[in-house]
Amino acid sequence: MNKEKFRELSLKQKIEWLLHYYGVTFIIGVVVLFVAVVFVRSVFFSEPLSDVCVLALCDDVTSDDAFALQRIIEEKTGKTSQVSAYDTNDMYGRQSFSAKLTADDLDVIVAPEEEMMGMVDSRYITRYEKLENKNLYIGTSFEAREGQLLDDTYTIVKNYFENEE
Repeated sequence: MNKEKFRELSLKQKIEWLLHYYGVTFIIGVVVLFVAVVFVRSVFFSEPLSDVCVLALCDDVTSDDAFALQRIIEEKTGKTSQVSAYDTNDMYGRQSFSAKLTADDLDVIVAPEEEMMGMVDSRYITRYEKLENKNLYIGTSFEAREGQLLDDTYTIVKNYFENEE
């Protein structure tokens, strides 16, 4: 369409012509822009999905144990929590533990001595201690969120595993 014909069109006709002529390009551009904004926000400005994250590797632990501990933490702190627990007797449990360890922002970690000392040696753990009457250690990661919530969660998790039969 030449300039003269375009000038003779009403505003409504001009808009219809632009949408018809550039519609697909415009829609693709909007979609690409939207995806780019979502990507940048999720990568650079993401918020943790929970207020505190706990990871445990123990003998004979189940998903029910993890859910029970998660409920206790949330009831006592009033904050959201994520608890993941893996069984030391399960080869895939150990692999899942290792994957979770490298992929998530963890606050409190419970693990057998061998795994905990490996994390201490690599400076992943900032503080740790042996649990009473257990062959388990509890520690906080270097990336743990500081403050009262971390201290409360540490105490709750410690008491849970020390009093577990």
